[in-house]
Amino acid sequence: MCEPPAEGSLALALYNEKDNKHMKEQIIEINVNSLEEKYEFNKIAKQASGAVMYRQGKAVLIAAVAIDEKAVDEDFLPLTVQYMEKSYAAAKIPGGFIKRETKPGDFETLTSRIVDRSLRPLFPKGFYFPVTISIMVVSSDEEVDMQVAALHAANAALFISDIPFSTSIAAVRIGTVGDDIVINPTLSQQDESELDLLVVGSGKDVVMIEMRTLASENDSVQSANEFHEAALVDVIATAKGAIEKATSAYEEAFTPLVREPLSLTLAEDKVD
Repeated sequence: MCEPPAEGSLALALYNEKDNKHMKEQIIEINVNSLEEKYEFNKIAKQASGAVMYRQGKAVLIAAVAIDEKAVDEDFLPLTVQYMEKSYAAAKIPGGFIKRETKPGDFETLTSRIVDRSLRPLFPKGFYFPVTISIMVVSSDEEVDMQVAALHAANAALFISDIPFSTSIAAVRIGTVGDDIVINPTLSQQDESELDLLVVGSGKDVVMIEMRTLASENDSVQSANEFHEAALVDVIATAKGAIEKATSAYEEAFTPLVREPLSLTLAEDKVD
């Protein structure tokens, strides 16, 4: 990070004006792919490399990104993702005698892995600096897909951070309501859906696909609801179009808020 100009100079005044602009609270609302999202920047975790308070319905999440500017010697990206969902987010108190939160549940672990797998491939080649992405659920919503919400919150915090990361992602979950394909169905719609397909990508590129087919029972006969290859190709094409639309909207909205990038030397740029 460059040093500020000398005190009393016009350059210092311009520097402070630019700095205050980036630290002033900014609220961005984006409605895309059946999601009504609100992003609040520069409101909390101001000392983090990047942070956002994300709202969708009654759900509220805080995502923050931190980086260690000392690279590791190993040839890999030490990325840590923590998705935390405590009982208070659902206005509950842990039951039992101890009444304390236990270790992360399966949903928290799987959500952390989904965020990791979606963001890890997009870091620059040779980026071996430890990065931690923390996603904390402040309030949950029984109709909001928290995995999509966590992905979008982490994406926003990372995109506007001072880490040299200039790619936005978007997550799209595809389900069915009757014979209709639905983009980002609510949780109640997912309960009735015969398809659960999560596609994450950036622009025209697909980064990750996770899918399961949900069995249904009719007249005492259970069906696996398998999808033919041609049908899956059409569904994924629909998801790719939705992802391209969303990432374009995110990049346009978030780019003015991107912080000045850190001066980091990537492994491939090092000179022996």
